[in-house]
Amino acid sequence: VEVVGLLDSGADVSVLPFSVGLRAGLVWDEHRLPLRLGGSFGPVEARMALLEGVLGDFPPVPLAFAWAATDDVRLLLGRK
Repeated sequence: VEVVGLLDSGADVSVLPFSVGLRAGLVWDEHRLPLRLGGSFGPVEARMALLEGVLGDFPPVPLAFAWAATDDVRLLLGRK
């Protein structure tokens, strides 16, 4: 799955929109570790999801996301 995201070096967590997680093969009910999003997305349910990703020309790396139960969030790459 190829997507464009935002890099936010001040964000404590990377955020994955719901449909992008589905396209990457994630299954919501298999991810049970809850996470809290901040700001206006505080009430949105999110769960920990691990994926392998390629950023630019670098080799693949593991990426941890707060997988949100909505597509109202943008793909965000945080610092942790």
